Amino acid sequence: MAKSDFARIVQSHRGKQLRWTAASVRRIDRILQFAAADVVAKLRKQAGRGTLQERYLTDLLADLGRTLDNLRNDYGHLTNLHLLGSAQIAADREAAIAGQLFSVDDLQQAVAGLLPELTQSATIGGLGEVSVRFGLVARDAVNAVYQRVYRDGLSLSDRLWRLSAGTRKIIEDKVVSAVAQGTSAENLARDLRSYLTKTGQGNARYNAMRLARTEINTAHREGSIRTATKPDGTLRDHILALGWRLSKSHVVQDVCDIWASQDIDGLGAGNYLPRNVPVDHANGLCFLISVLKAHPDLQFVTKEPKPEGLPDSEVAKAAQ
Repeated sequence: MAKSDFARIVQSHRGKQLRWTAASVRRIDRILQFAAADVVAKLRKQAGRGTLQERYLTDLLADLGRTLDNLRNDYGHLTNLHLLGSAQIAADREAAIAGQLFSVDDLQQAVAGLLPELTQSATIGGLGEVSVRFGLVARDAVNAVYQRVYRDGLSLSDRLWRLSAGTRKIIEDKVVSAVAQGTSAENLARDLRSYLTKTGQGNARYNAMRLARTEINTAHREGSIRTATKPDGTLRDHILALGWRLSKSHVVQDVCDIWASQDIDGLGAGNYLPRNVPVDHANGLCFLISVLKAHPDLQFVTKEPKPEGLPDSEVAKAAQ
């Protein structure tokens, strides 16, 4: 396999992953926009009465609750589809590399489970049907993402529940407060639309985007690990290591600079055995590549890590 072919495959699939993540975020943004429009429509029923009135509060909360239930379900379905697609991109990359390395007789075994075999689809709110084809590795990678418990003791399921419950409570509190203060339906509608759709930290949109970006990238990394390893957890015979590489958009120094520079397995800076691959931080866009035994010098380091001078909090993360 020529270096140029290997580089082309890695770079092509990296581009696919970035585009997939961007498309995922856009779709999630749209379901938030639909939910916000529905919330505003329900509140405008109250506009003719001027201020919100307590006697209508129970019905209003029930109406908004149904909208938020739909948002939770749509967000969950769409997130799952994009986790699967992200993991599949990693599997497709390794299958393409195997296609260059192995003979026809050996290829089927080399890419077993990597190629798309199943179709997962869901109808998402007003977005129509979204379908993602994925293979067994992608499915198992997403299962692993859900099963992982992070340093704070939370799993992805916990985070999805917290996101949904937290958003619901904040909206209900805003409604109850508006009724108590005599706020108009129009003013409350503007407030809730902003909370669901505006940029900035601490609102529903930021929290939903942050979680989606984090877990989509986690699924891609998990797919990379699973496609690079044998059933016993060791690396496939043609792979030397898994390389942690900084994204070109990595601007602020953080724990990723340590992960991309340390050599705990004696495989070179930023290179790991599968069991030692770090777990990324929230909103991370750094990625894994397979370092081939055939081309150990082709490392795909497009941004040099700068681990010096990091605060103790980031150093502590790397040690965990």
